[in-house]
Amino acid sequence: MENKYIVMIIAYCIYALTFLLIPFVRRRIEKKAGKMLLGFSIDADQKSFSVKNILIIIFCAILIFIVSRVGFKLWLIVVFDLCAVLGNYITLKEISLYGCCGIYENAIINNSYVVFYDEIADFPYLKDKTKTQYSAVTLIILTTAKKQIQLSFNSEAECNMAKNKLRELKVLKY
Repeated sequence: MENKYIVMIIAYCIYALTFLLIPFVRRRIEKKAGKMLLGFSIDADQKSFSVKNILIIIFCAILIFIVSRVGFKLWLIVVFDLCAVLGNYITLKEISLYGCCGIYENAIINNSYVVFYDEIADFPYLKDKTKTQYSAVTLIILTTAKKQIQLSFNSEAECNMAKNKLRELKVLKY
């Protein structure tokens, strides 16, 4: 058997494994986050598999197959297969976290973002009013790893409720 087919079989095994691992990833995140204190409303499109998510999952599976059929070098086949597996994992994680968006005892989960309070360094656009303002439905977080995360909410009222809850938890100090 050719190496490219062995790589394809391994990629499909990892692809299938991601479907099995996602529930465990979600449970681990929820356990570490603690009890939900404030839930966020989610659009109907986001609550379940949307057409976009289904197409991404299908495209990733097709990509693994097509790449092994085209005359690419082995290293390029491995790179494309890894991209497909990663795309599948990210999409599945995003889908699984839609149902648990909210503020928890130890974290905030919004869409596919999970930010633990001990990772938050600052809220730069709330502290410095002279900086360019984002929309009223957006909360910008700067992590201790100097990564900027943008959390989007469905309404200004929901964003303000989140800010108030973070102030109550003493995560947001201003």
